[in-house]
Amino acid sequence: MSPLPLRQTFTPVKLLVAWQFGAKYYLLTKNNAGKFAKNLPRCDITHKYKAMAQEIELKFIVNHDAVDALRNHLHTLGGEHHAPSQLLNIYFETPDNWLRRHDMGLRIRGENGRYEMTMKIAGRVTGGLHQRPEYNVALSEPVLDLTQLPAEVWPDGKLPAGLASSVQPLFSTDFYREKWCLDVDGSRI
Repeated sequence: MSPLPLRQTFTPVKLLVAWQFGAKYYLLTKNNAGKFAKNLPRCDITHKYKAMAQEIELKFIVNHDAVDALRNHLHTLGGEHHAPSQLLNIYFETPDNWLRRHDMGLRIRGENGRYEMTMKIAGRVTGGLHQRPEYNVALSEPVLDLTQLPAEVWPDGKLPAGLASSVQPLFSTDFYREKWCLDVDGSRI
């Protein structure tokens, strides 16, 4: 079987298809699953809801005409399949790009009536593999409350004066995400 047509991307934009396993994102084909599986942690669906996680992410774009082939291939690998779920996202920034200047990203994500505020802080990118600390706070509604984030997310150890009142929605996205947890070469991914 020939490899599926994939293009790697380093731009955090809305993807046609995304698979998430806890706080870690992987897109696997028959050709790369074994190579990545040996170095990846166990699948932990609840990991994303801890106060702090180390996000490890490898992003790919799947050509639209290959989505069904990829989905069918993943089904042949067995494992747990989770039906597609709609994700609503609101990304925030200040008028002077304070968050971006401090290498921070802020969003609220909604899924199945649950909401979560996420702050991602400076990390590193090596060979397309994105790694950054991520802080997640459950919300009862999609309204920002920066006081719920721990002090260590802020450069000076505390919420900067006036920041909460200057943060505003920058853009929003919505897409469907489909999840698989797979057992590959003795690893669960």
